[in-house]
Amino acid sequence: MSSIREPIPEATNLTYFPEWLNQLRDDVALRATALNGELQGADKLRAVIGFARTLYEFQDFRFAGKYDDGFIEEYAAHVGGHPINTVVIVHYDDEGKVESVTINHRPLTSMLHFSSKMREQFGDTFGPNRFYNGELPTDS
Repeated sequence: MSSIREPIPEATNLTYFPEWLNQLRDDVALRATALNGELQGADKLRAVIGFARTLYEFQDFRFAGKYDDGFIEEYAAHVGGHPINTVVIVHYDDEGKVESVTINHRPLTSMLHFSSKMREQFGDTFGPNRFYNGELPTDS
């Protein structure tokens, strides 16, 4: 069982910078509810996270802190007037580099709005239909 350590007190608003962004492996994986599939690569992750941060009207952190082999952030925010709650789970490898980041947003309508804003910015840069385009993707 993982032990949670004390939260980071400066994680209170839009001035907070996630230090784990400075520790990415070149082949880091990003998995997110706002993303179809998985993105791999530090440059892609930085581009997505960097733009996503500009969409937040505010961030109200409930928790940001380390646990055994990772880091967790939990916050409430607004994107385009839509309330959105987010949990970020960061996993480190044995050398202390970030090997994967998982980001979960809720509720569904806010996540779809957020994903559509990401699509407006990135289009098919990372592959077709990575972000919500107003249609549900098919499994075929």
